[in-house]
Amino acid sequence: MEDTCKFEKCVIAKRLKIKRPEECVNHVESWWTEDGPEGKGKPVKIDDCAPVRTMLMVQELHGRLVGVEKSQEQQRNALQPLSGLIQMAKDYRQKALA
Repeated sequence: MEDTCKFEKCVIAKRLKIKRPEECVNHVESWWTEDGPEGKGKPVKIDDCAPVRTMLMVQELHGRLVGVEKSQEQQRNALQPLSGLIQMAKDYRQKALA
C-alpha cells in the first residue's frame, strides 16, 4: 500500500496555506504491517488523503463486484439446461401425488 497524500502538489493545502500534512482536514495517518517474505510483520506508516483513498477503494470494490456478477451469470448459464429436468421432476411428482 502506498501513500496517497501528495502534500507538495495538493491544491487544498496551497489554498488554505497549510504548512504540514498533519494539519490538513483530509489527512489520515494509519499503521499497517507489511506482508511478504521481506516484510515479516514490520509496521509501516501510511499517509493518506481521505478523498483519494476513498476513490481508490471504490474502484477496487467496483472491480470485485463486476467479477462476482460475471461469475454469478456464468453459474446461471451453466445451470440453465437443468431447468427442463427440474420441470420434468416437478410434473412427475404432481402426477404421483394425484
